[in-house]
Amino acid sequence: GDASMAEDVAKLAKRVLVEDGLLALIGGHNVLDIMNAIAKHLVPIAIGSYHVKNNTKRRWTGPVQRVDALPVLVFGRQKVRQIDHLAFVSDLKDENWHGWQKNVTATVDLIRAMTPPGSRVLDPCLGSGTTGVAAIECGCSFVGIDVDRSAVKTARARLAEAERRLGSGLERPRVA
Repeated sequence: GDASMAEDVAKLAKRVLVEDGLLALIGGHNVLDIMNAIAKHLVPIAIGSYHVKNNTKRRWTGPVQRVDALPVLVFGRQKVRQIDHLAFVSDLKDENWHGWQKNVTATVDLIRAMTPPGSRVLDPCLGSGTTGVAAIECGCSFVGIDVDRSAVKTARARLAEAERRLGSGLERPRVA
């Protein structure tokens, strides 16, 4: 379930996060179970909101019943610094690459609020690569992982397109 996957991600993050690194998770299903699973391994830092303007058609499941917002859960190895802001506003979801796709503009805002340029961003649930595109736009390197081979293929194509659009002087993103 969602909580066991979140706990696996937290265990990985505990091993690979740099001292002041953060794990940010846009929740939705079983938010309390996910928070508790991650908190077994990492320190809770903040809860924010990913707000999707004008989203009146889609309802989120689990304890999150609002149609326009999802929680952003932030954890780290330790409390180290303040985050610039915790509200991330998106236009309607982009879904031209993947059904669960988040909006690039809101994801860029999330990365800029939490991650200095030059950092490495890891997305363990890569999907269509929105986080990778946002990381590249923020001057970060990116590593993406997904169990869905078609999602990885889509993300690779999308990241290659982002590289072409943003210029070739960027570090080549790695997608696993």
